[in-house]
Amino acid sequence: RRRHTRLQGDWSSDVCSSDLAQIPITQSSPYSQNFEQSGWTTPSTLSPAWATTSTETAALWARHSYFTSSGAYSPTGANSTTSSARFNTYGTSASGVIGELYTPLLDFSAAGEKAIEFYHINTSGTDAVSIAISTDGGSSWSASLLSIGTNTAWTRYVVPLGNTTSNNVMVKFRATGDYGLTDIGIDERSEEHTSELQSPCNLVCRLLL
Repeated sequence: RRRHTRLQGDWSSDVCSSDLAQIPITQSSPYSQNFEQSGWTTPSTLSPAWATTSTETAALWARHSYFTSSGAYSPTGANSTTSSARFNTYGTSASGVIGELYTPLLDFSAAGEKAIEFYHINTSGTDAVSIAISTDGGSSWSASLLSIGTNTAWTRYVVPLGNTTSNNVMVKFRATGDYGLTDIGIDERSEEHTSELQSPCNLVCRLLL
């Protein structure tokens, strides 16, 4: 199977791993991003800016509608929204290609238990996404807190993070493509105190800091 993916716009600000050092804004908890901002295309065009890195350009994360050639992906947003962050596993050159999506810097200095909340979709295949956290601005990362394969509909997850009080937190979504026919999506992302999260949810994996 041979195919080519055409990408819109300029990815130059999203490709380099050095982008992680260029995210100066620290967001206080709770912080949310539903990817509904008008006009954003690649993560660096979100406000505040996110970042993405990959082993190949076609495997960078972007707005769901950014790719002109992509796999099956429907619905395009969780909870009746219309936009989301998408990993174009269909457009990768081979199985196993990795693309990572990084949040802005987050301020978790307020006391209390923290958690990541998000929705995920990936209707078929062996591609997967895992989640990790950094408490030093991306210099080092935890082991995977959670790995998700397929969900045929947008599915909510909450990942408890313990009571870290770092003011230099980042969260990473690491997608591994399968060169398949459907893509991975993330939507309705938030970091907050666990007392602010509402049931029901998929409660998974605890990180001991």
